[in-house]
Amino acid sequence: MKSGDISQHPLKTGATYRALREIGSLLEPISEGDIIRFDREEYSPYDNMTIFIFYRDNKNGEMIRWTVFDIDPEPRWDELFEKI
Repeated sequence: MKSGDISQHPLKTGATYRALREIGSLLEPISEGDIIRFDREEYSPYDNMTIFIFYRDNKNGEMIRWTVFDIDPEPRWDELFEKI
C-alpha cells in the first residue's frame, strides 16, 4: 500500500465487519471471527504506514489498531473482512 492510497480502501466508517481469518498486526492482531466496527484510518509518515482503527463489538469496546506499511502488498479486502 502506498502513501496517499488510504482513501481507496472499501471500509466504511461506522460499519461492522467480521474478520474472515487471523490478521496480524504490529499492534493488536485481529482473530478470525472477530466482530469489529471500523472507525477511521490514519497515516504515519514517520513510520510509512497506515493505521486502521476498529473497535471490538463487545461490552468493553476495546480499540484495535491494524497497521499496513507502505511496502506491504495491497490487502485483499474481500479475503479479510465481511461486512455484516
